[in-house]
Order: sequence, then C-alpha cells, then structure tokens
Amino acid sequence: PVQMTQKSEFSMQPSANGTLVAWSVTGTNSFIGRVVCLFMNMDKMVGENFEKGLANLKTKIEAAK
Repeated sequence: PVQMTQKSEFSMQPSANGTLVAWSVTGTNSFIGRVVCLFMNMDKMVGENFEKGLANLKTKIEAAK
C-alpha cells in the first residue's frame, strides 16, 4: 500500500496590502508513492483544492476584520 503522511502549516502576517499567507506542506512518502509522483502532475491533481482552500481562507480573514 502507498502510505504518505503530511503536515500543513499556515502563517499569516498583516501587510500593507492585506494579509501575507505562507502555506507549507511537508511529509513522508513510501518508495512506491515517490515513484508514482514522478509520473503524476501533483499540481494538477491537488492545485484546484489548494485554490479553493486559499479562497476560503481569504473569505474567513476578511470576515474577521
């Protein structure tokens, strides 16, 4: 089985133009998982989810002001 663990971290800092958001993902992947990632476009697979997440975060930050 392909096993992978991930840890996501967010940091937010006020800036002159709004809020600066840094989003990082780190983790481990099995050998087979790494091989699969060589042949898959991960940005294409998860990019839409990241965009939705950032849009949702933007909405929440703006509502908190």
